Amino acid sequence: MDLLGAARLDLGDKLAQGAYERILELSRRVEERAAEERGAPEKDRQKSSRAVVAARRALAEAVERARLDAPGALPFVTVEPVDLDKLFALLGERVALLEYVVARGETVIFTVFNGEVSARRVKVERAALERMLGEYRALIQEGAPARERARELYRSLVEPAADIVARAEVVGIAPHRALHYLSFASLHDGEAYLIDRAPLFYLPAASVFGYAAARRGTAPREEMRVLAVGNPDLGELNYDLPLAELEAKSIRWAIPSVDTLIGREATKRAATENIGRYQVVHIASHGEFDPVNPLMSALRLAPEPGETGALTAREVFGLRLAADLVIMSACQTGLGKVSAGDEVAGLNRAFLASGAHAVISTLWRVDDLASASLVKHFYRGYVDMDAAKALRAAQLTVKARQPHPRYWAGFILAGDYQ
Repeated sequence: MDLLGAARLDLGDKLAQGAYERILELSRRVEERAAEERGAPEKDRQKSSRAVVAARRALAEAVERARLDAPGALPFVTVEPVDLDKLFALLGERVALLEYVVARGETVIFTVFNGEVSARRVKVERAALERMLGEYRALIQEGAPARERARELYRSLVEPAADIVARAEVVGIAPHRALHYLSFASLHDGEAYLIDRAPLFYLPAASVFGYAAARRGTAPREEMRVLAVGNPDLGELNYDLPLAELEAKSIRWAIPSVDTLIGREATKRAATENIGRYQVVHIASHGEFDPVNPLMSALRLAPEPGETGALTAREVFGLRLAADLVIMSACQTGLGKVSAGDEVAGLNRAFLASGAHAVISTLWRVDDLASASLVKHFYRGYVDMDAAKALRAAQLTVKARQPHPRYWAGFILAGDYQ
């Protein structure tokens, strides 16, 4: 929220924007009064304390007014805890959620399934787990043998909840800390990958699921309108992605109503000016992850005179989408910077906040040919299946031909599984 506050977002709604600006102003006032209290002489300490209490009360009242009158501002200024009964209702009887907390000396797996919550504790040092994750990602991106590491991670992160996974039809993952960068689909139990067992989807936090599920569309999939952006002309031959162009054009084989932007036509202005009209937004281009300022992570589109063509996460937060699905078929679009509060500020979070109810993105440098094949098979399944099931089917198809996780496990679905 500190990052978003510094960005001065345009929420596209006058009432929500006013509430957002007011809450940011009052938040700064609380910080100023608290700083004054810390530096006040002893004789003025009581007066300063009263000023802090008054500032906090004004902030709480502003948040409560926004909750009633401008709920669209809330995701940007406060954390709304999820109500467990509502979460049970949203998940239903067939969807399980595994939420992870990585502590210094252990990892706790909270399982939510079929009206019950439980906690499974795993004795694994945080530093050892994060080192293992880093090594595993490096092996996958290099195309090196990674099965041993995949089994170690499975034993620590999935096996303690294997009974829940075995009973669930769909499994949701709410990661913590470095686990945001892990493809759980690629974890292996010695006999099969996790993706062989069940479709998966991811959530930045359990509370996001309510926002995402509330936006579910009702239009038949084959009647959806699709915006397909492929192989933007970046002015350098080395950046050419001919298979990304084919990927964008192939969508109409499954969904007929497709508007395509290819090459020089694939500018940021062309891609965003009517983006709210589409139920599916597909962008096949280069992606850039900025670990220093995740709000500057970007999708590279064709530049127009006087601008770079980079569509940044900060700009995406200001878009108004009505999309059932956004697909970013680009390298490392799923990555964001994990803050101390464990919120991921990056392109995934930006598209979810701007109105998309589900986002498919990538966790590492994807293979152009494998990606084109995976996306083609995904859309064929998406017409008749939930998004999580369609993605799983596409991953299994690619895996049958190219077994190494590098080729199929980097794509993840965030938000609503349907």
